[in-house]
Amino acid sequence: MKNVLFSVLTAVFMILVLMFFAKDSKPDESMYKVRRLQEKMTVFTKISPQEKVEYYLSLLDKRFMEMQYVYDKKLDYFAVSTSLRYSATAGEIVEIIKKNNLSAMIPEVRENFENHKTGIKNILDSYPYTNEKWKFFQDALNYLDLYLGQLE
Repeated sequence: MKNVLFSVLTAVFMILVLMFFAKDSKPDESMYKVRRLQEKMTVFTKISPQEKVEYYLSLLDKRFMEMQYVYDKKLDYFAVSTSLRYSATAGEIVEIIKKNNLSAMIPEVRENFENHKTGIKNILDSYPYTNEKWKFFQDALNYLDLYLGQLE
């Protein structure tokens, strides 16, 4: 019995250590998948729709910073997955708001989306159009426009 308890406690400790070291990982780092798993587990701890929107807004900021990181580091390989994760997160926010009639949260979300649009436009303005990956950043911008229309 002591061996089982020790094994369980050791496993839990190792998972917590992994999550600690993964919390600031970037898309091109080995711990990034652990971070994403941690984010997905955290969503389940958010009970109310408002808490979920607030958490997804924080994730959206992280997703935006990831897109900026991918651009800054010229990690074109990650442009597709990073921009898709960004757009999916923004869409999740809109779906929760619409499904739960959270109209009081719309101004904050709209402001966040507008700020991100400015940042994405800055990326696009300096992205080399000879590289086809710029289209995925453009898609993220287009999705924001679509989602903003759904919040009217």
